[in-house]
Amino acid sequence: MFRGTYMNRNKNIDPEKLYISKRLEEKLQKISRYPLTVMEAPMGYGKTTSLRSFVKGHRGFFVWLSVLDSSQEYFWESFCRLFRQIDSDVADQLLAAGYPKDNVMAGMTINLMNNANYPGDVLFIIDDYHLVAGDTLNHFFELVARDNNPDLHFVLLGRSRFNQNREELKLKNRLLIFNEDDFKLNQQECGQYIENCGLKLGIDEIELLYRYSEGWISALYMIVLGYASTGEIRKPANVNELFETAIYSHYDENQRDLLLRACLFRKFSMNQISTVRPSADTGEILDDIVASNGFIRYEADQKRYYINGLFSKFLKEKLTEESEEYRKEIYRNAADWYANKGKHFRATLYYHRGGFYDEMLKSFEMDKGKGFSGKSGQVMVEAYNSCPPEIRRNHPMALMICAVQLSMTKQTEGFNGIMAELRSIFEEQSSADVRNDMVGEYYILMGFVAYNNLRKIVAYQEKARKFIRGCSAIEGGKGSWTFGLPSVLYMFYREKGSLDELVKLLYDSRENYYSLTDNNGRGGEYVMDAEACFMRGNPERAEILSYKALTAAERYGQIGIAICAYFLQARIFLLNGDTEKGLQALAKIHETVVESERYTFVHSADLCRAFIYAVYNQDKLIPKWVKKGNYDDCGVYHPVESFLYVIFGRLLINQEEYSRLLGMEDRLYESAAEFPNLIAEIYMDIYMATAFEHLEMREDAEVRFRKAVEKSHEDEIYIPFIENYKGLRHLFRDLKFDGAQAEFVEKCRELYKKYEKSLNIRLNEEGSSPINMLTKREQEISLLVAEGKTNMEIARQLNVAEITVKKSLSNIYARLGINNRAALTKKISIG
Repeated sequence: MFRGTYMNRNKNIDPEKLYISKRLEEKLQKISRYPLTVMEAPMGYGKTTSLRSFVKGHRGFFVWLSVLDSSQEYFWESFCRLFRQIDSDVADQLLAAGYPKDNVMAGMTINLMNNANYPGDVLFIIDDYHLVAGDTLNHFFELVARDNNPDLHFVLLGRSRFNQNREELKLKNRLLIFNEDDFKLNQQECGQYIENCGLKLGIDEIELLYRYSEGWISALYMIVLGYASTGEIRKPANVNELFETAIYSHYDENQRDLLLRACLFRKFSMNQISTVRPSADTGEILDDIVASNGFIRYEADQKRYYINGLFSKFLKEKLTEESEEYRKEIYRNAADWYANKGKHFRATLYYHRGGFYDEMLKSFEMDKGKGFSGKSGQVMVEAYNSCPPEIRRNHPMALMICAVQLSMTKQTEGFNGIMAELRSIFEEQSSADVRNDMVGEYYILMGFVAYNNLRKIVAYQEKARKFIRGCSAIEGGKGSWTFGLPSVLYMFYREKGSLDELVKLLYDSRENYYSLTDNNGRGGEYVMDAEACFMRGNPERAEILSYKALTAAERYGQIGIAICAYFLQARIFLLNGDTEKGLQALAKIHETVVESERYTFVHSADLCRAFIYAVYNQDKLIPKWVKKGNYDDCGVYHPVESFLYVIFGRLLINQEEYSRLLGMEDRLYESAAEFPNLIAEIYMDIYMATAFEHLEMREDAEVRFRKAVEKSHEDEIYIPFIENYKGLRHLFRDLKFDGAQAEFVEKCRELYKKYEKSLNIRLNEEGSSPINMLTKREQEISLLVAEGKTNMEIARQLNVAEITVKKSLSNIYARLGINNRAALTKKISIG
């Protein structure tokens, strides 16, 4: 312990004076040169303080996002809300696109951000990034760094290490790293800090203080606070002792009460703290605390108070020492505040901590499963499981929401447990109306789980209609009825000889289902009928039905159905040799996604492009993520995977990788069997026959070819055969069939002869320029971009809204596989 010589000057000691080392200041100036900066250091090293000091003197525009919890959904909502300060239109599109959970969505998000109108250099700062950091988000920011938008610079502050190809990004000047050594003060800097505070210490005393603090600015600050109070420099045993002796012990009972209530909020407004501590002296007490404590600060421009993370952690530990009654009151007040603000995820968590289970499940229901995203999913399951069974029984809707989430994430044991619990609740319900609604929702849920057995689904819907008085609460008109698949036939066709029955069943059951779900999937019956006609070699009838589907889809806002209809039209037009109309229909798919801002369907748009270009041997135009052949973490629903493998199988055929294709046989058939799909099986049999034929394994080729014919002939599924006819040519010539199968094979030959020329065209045969892949309006916009015009200038010249230009650019970027205007200009100039 050291007792100071200048006790009489304590009144001149001011530990609140900000000190940032010169070397740290110089490094901070480099931030705007990099697309991505990461500040990684433990709590209390001054990351936030030093950066806030820097941005206040920064001439550019900045946005500051403080992450509060691990929910990806709520992080993304906050991100988009703050992006409105940059460009409100793009912010709305980012929100509609949703959290960038895979490469496809990450690319779409970057495209959208590149379309924003930036007010010069923008720093987008994400504080406490470690709360949401993970492989997915780290990869997204790696792509942001590689994209190198000159107007947008992200700064991530957190405690975890950013290991996403960091050395490569640093070498390419895409990533700037700050670590704890940048924030630690050396002995000389400690002396400068002490002098800045108004203390006059000798070299030996400064050395002692440096040893006590190890250059940690928070420890220095608290030691100086203690010196200002006692005139002594003490060596602390740990961080909590520093907080206790230097700060907390000097507060009275009211000040401590306010701190303990505020520590649940990393940031808060005066209204917020007054809600959780409704006392007339709250404002006055808070002002006194802020004036004497650098760990709580007030940002006048945001009208928010911020608590240092390390101090907040200390206070939460102090809260655990208080009585249960006191803690429950604080948790209840905080939860009520979040619930009243519509922040149901955090309300659920605080009701859970306080043991207010009835209110917790109400918030759980209001959250509608959003809190199940990312890291927070397990937290939500734990909160739900902690609830006493007798209270859960009063909230069957919460059980159903949980069941839906568990079924989608394949948590079978938990799902089965909830379903059993629901059944027992129904049996005990005394109110007939409530019981009927619950039973009806249960059957809707069972239909959801029965995907893709159309007979079972319809049976559950008929049962649900007997009980539900209006529309279902768990399945509505804005859902993804197709699960992202671009084909309704692909969803439900499981058994040979069942096609006519399934089409009729969908027609007959549609009105019942639409009345239950507010027209969810409206037009799907026309798509399935149209696809059946197309597969049977009747494209004329298929085209008529596709327009019926589009009319219904547009009227009721069914984006998934519109995608299916446009995809089918693209196949029809291309089969008939009308390349221009075919590519326009294909372009309409992505355009529909962008214009509707239903970016959850962006994978569907890529699937359609990939399938078409694979059939027409244009592998270079297929999105990269589809080419990789591993779809475990690609961000699509499980039913979509087999469709992806149908595309990938054709890619391997195009690239003559026959042995690799045969080596993947088990995985390909497994994908088709997970949600049984006969179309996928037929394609797989055809691919295997083709591969064996090219490897001169004729006996195996014949077996597979006969399997494909046997599965297809009864329902007249011709199209997969004529799309792959060239690889099967010798099998068509040499193999003999009897009866209906012989007629089927002969019909395949006739159809291939009819469409041979159109099946062998090059989709970009009019020229190799990328601009030929775009619509006329997109070509106009691209050429004006290449001339250096801004979005506003383009909008004025073409007499359209600026947002139309932005959306068109997003479509163009996605179509050409690029992310910015410079890349577009280069593409156009090369073309």
